[in-house]
Amino acid sequence: MTTPDIATLRGRGAEFGALTFPRYRPMLESGSDSRIAVGARLDGRPVGLALALWEPDSPQVRLLSLMVAPELRCRGIGSRILRRCEDLAAATGRPRLATYFSSILPDAGAFAATLAKTGWSAPALLELRCAVRAGETATAIAGWPGMERRLASRDDVAFTPWNECVSADLARIADLAGAADCPPGLTPTHCATEIDPEESFVLRQGGEVVGWILARLDRDAGDDPPGAPTLFISAAYIRRDLWRSGLLVLAYHFMACRHVARFGSDAPARFSTSPKYPGMMALIRRRFAPAAVWVDEWLEAGKQLDG
Repeated sequence: MTTPDIATLRGRGAEFGALTFPRYRPMLESGSDSRIAVGARLDGRPVGLALALWEPDSPQVRLLSLMVAPELRCRGIGSRILRRCEDLAAATGRPRLATYFSSILPDAGAFAATLAKTGWSAPALLELRCAVRAGETATAIAGWPGMERRLASRDDVAFTPWNECVSADLARIADLAGAADCPPGLTPTHCATEIDPEESFVLRQGGEVVGWILARLDRDAGDDPPGAPTLFISAAYIRRDLWRSGLLVLAYHFMACRHVARFGSDAPARFSTSPKYPGMMALIRRRFAPAAVWVDEWLEAGKQLDG
């Protein structure tokens, strides 16, 4: 086989568009100084691409994609263009390269193997993610052990929209968020950019604020059915003594039913959790997964560039 030519794509590179994800293809036309694109050509035909990007205030360069034409894989082309990409990343003065990818990516194993060949760290789990249909999820939750009784006796439970909270509610929320057993990643302050005040709710029991569920709608998430926005649940928290009460599961059921009422039973929803919360990870794997459209692990790998 003729050896492919490896070169940095200095200008526009639309001809390499089939070798990256659709959402990244516009970058090949941008010519931005913060973009790194390394292409491989065989007899003039694009056969490989590594695409990376850095933000001005970030200490790392992010590898967005690495792809080789299927018929030419396992011949070292991916490793060659990745090494060239690493050299260009090091030239930016940033000390690290990082990449993030899904465990259910069709070629996730091959991608991880290529990273390993050039000295990247083994992929580490950042998040367990779940995509569901709201109607199927509401039905599934109602059938979980103990939930029929809990749903039938929820007179003491209420959900107040975030934008209807009064000053006393906000003070109580601040107290709960400041408690030692409230993980910083689940606080409203940490998730402030993810809170849609019409889609996020305060949880009450007997009129008292005991937790929250924070969410937003995304009409550009690419989920079916067309026109139905995706409900992203960013964080959910409940007072520690209520962890095994089923109240937080009631909150997920409430959100699912509300999404169905507004957008139909097929309306999509997504949520995630990190290894910091093993209980929620177990709940996703054991209870949500059977009714999910997909469940994946969001992985990170990295490589130091500063020697």
